[in-house]
Amino acid sequence: MKTKALGLAISAASIAAVWAWPNVALESKVAAHFVAVLCWAGLGLGALLLASVGVLCNSKWYDPLLPMLRILMLSVPIQFLLFVPIFIAWPRTHGFVQAPELPLPEVLVQWLSAPAWACRAALYWCVWCALALMWQRSSGPRIAVVTAVSMAITLSLSAVDWIMSLAAPWQSSVLGVYLVAGAMVAGISGAAVGTLGGMGRERRVSTSVVWALARLLFTLNFFWAYLAVTQALIVYMGDLPDEVPWFLARVRGAYAFETFVLAVGHFVLPCGVFLFERLKRHAGVVMIVGAVSFIVHAVDVHWLVIPSIRSAPVPMVAQLLAFVGVGLCTVVGLRLRSRA
Repeated sequence: MKTKALGLAISAASIAAVWAWPNVALESKVAAHFVAVLCWAGLGLGALLLASVGVLCNSKWYDPLLPMLRILMLSVPIQFLLFVPIFIAWPRTHGFVQAPELPLPEVLVQWLSAPAWACRAALYWCVWCALALMWQRSSGPRIAVVTAVSMAITLSLSAVDWIMSLAAPWQSSVLGVYLVAGAMVAGISGAAVGTLGGMGRERRVSTSVVWALARLLFTLNFFWAYLAVTQALIVYMGDLPDEVPWFLARVRGAYAFETFVLAVGHFVLPCGVFLFERLKRHAGVVMIVGAVSFIVHAVDVHWLVIPSIRSAPVPMVAQLLAFVGVGLCTVVGLRLRSRA
């Protein structure tokens, strides 16, 4: 209990330090906190998606992983509470601002106005929290269908509100599915680390469960890579002036290294490791790949958001403090639930 109390104290101090950081614009503080919350929210949102897919496909891996997925789902209410500062500050800092040289439809301006944005953000989190709590009581086909449809709609709309709006007039029809894939990678990564690391009640894990986790990590990382490459190819072949600058900002300069990390961590590493049958059945290897996949997921969220914040620099120390603070709060909360 003392360790958990210390973790919560460090978490509170880290988050407070981000918001109290002197000589840093409010927009930068919001961006740092937002990236951290969106990253760790992938655990719960991905668990919801995986559970619904497991039920609808009648998958063999679903039953042994359901207890851990249910624990991860409870991170959604935690992220909702941590999202409150963003909910208050975002419309004043990241609300859509129409540039004079970029005339845009009036309907888009109204869609991303502060009141409309705040109402939709509250709706997304209420839906996600309700689904997470429903899965604690039931896990039948009906709730799986409701979850799959609700998550597809809300994640697609949140992609417009939270990511595309930062880089208007850039748009992408793949971004919603891309976020779904990223959340599922985060969810299965958390399930792999939690299950194989002994976070759940069941400490002994069978070889079949380890193999299932390896295959899911391989498949979902491959799916994520497919969507990333497809989007890049479409933009490259279309050569549209509204879309190309978004990618150029991420493949040049400081963010070029992050693009390299994404390619290696989300495709080369899991595909290269899990091509070997022995490694797919090794719990330690699968847990390490899961941990790396989650770290790369965090890099991916950073890669999506931070390059679009042009008006004010976001200090790297503030970003790390926010990531650690939100992460410690999430992990401590989940560990308390796993011991309940």
